Amino acid sequence: ERKKLGDKRIYSLADTCRQRIAEMHTHSITNTVWAFATLGIEVPRLFATVAGVALNRMESFSHAALSTLVWAFAVAKYKAPRLFTAIADEAIAHIDQFNPLELTNIAWAMAVTNQNTPKLFHAIALVSSSKVS
Repeated sequence: ERKKLGDKRIYSLADTCRQRIAEMHTHSITNTVWAFATLGIEVPRLFATVAGVALNRMESFSHAALSTLVWAFAVAKYKAPRLFTAIADEAIAHIDQFNPLELTNIAWAMAVTNQNTPKLFHAIALVSSSKVS
């Protein structure tokens, strides 16, 4: 459940983060959206800014950061189809470099947000079955 808090300081913090997001390291960006998603606080302007920055800096995000990022967007119920598609494409291109937890987070986020990513799920199934065999 998303929350609107009465304490305006949290929204001031979100706005400050949003204004500085382009200067932040990718790990800090991911931690920021993870924190707001985990707390269940609605900050759509922050998520919109993060989506744009992430799309422009996709190659600088680690696989762990991408999986956490897409997880946070799914938990926050913030729709960012271009970001989800880009993360799915990145996962497909480097599927054997993602660890099981990262793939699980990405698959879960894609599933709960009803993303149409059959190629991603197929790639995950193939890499998973090869690790089980």
